[in-house]
Amino acid sequence: MRLLLIHRSSLSAALFFLAIIAVACAPGNSEVDGEDASADFTAAALEAFEDEASGLWGYRNPEGAVVIEPAYQIAGDFRGALAGVVDDSGWAMIDARGAVFVRPFVFDNGPDPYRQALARFVDERGRMGFFNSAGEIEIPAAYDFAEPFEKSGTAAVCMKCELKAEGEHRVVVGGEWGRIDRSGKLTAPIGSVTRE
Repeated sequence: MRLLLIHRSSLSAALFFLAIIAVACAPGNSEVDGEDASADFTAAALEAFEDEASGLWGYRNPEGAVVIEPAYQIAGDFRGALAGVVDDSGWAMIDARGAVFVRPFVFDNGPDPYRQALARFVDERGRMGFFNSAGEIEIPAAYDFAEPFEKSGTAAVCMKCELKAEGEHRVVVGGEWGRIDRSGKLTAPIGSVTRE
């Protein structure tokens, strides 16, 4: 009889543990670094492949089925919900369906790297904003230029400045500078920051 009680308590403990795991893994409860990771699973599992006939790149799922048809000159790995690709219009960040999410700011021959979990993008007007790897615009495109976020959690932004070619690189000239925080709120008003 005593052996049966131990067995039942072990079974109860195991069932309790499994219930906790089931609740923790339920949709809406999966967070990685404060971001919902459930939406990223499908995208992260996609693998880029080159179509031998066309030389273009697309994406397959783990079973080998084509999910995004080959249409890109370059196809990067998915990071979170997005991947960097080159299409006929240049660099783009696409989602797991192949839809263009944003056109990233091109830095050092590729998409702007994430700094403090945000990367820069350029909208159709040429204005810059910030997005995250989950495929969300965190700061709308409102600036003529923006520096990457620093460890301090702020980024320098400018209005009335221009990108000018200087050899193979571009430099930012002129403008009125300020600073924003991760929410997009100005921490130093435009015109109050001197850029060296």
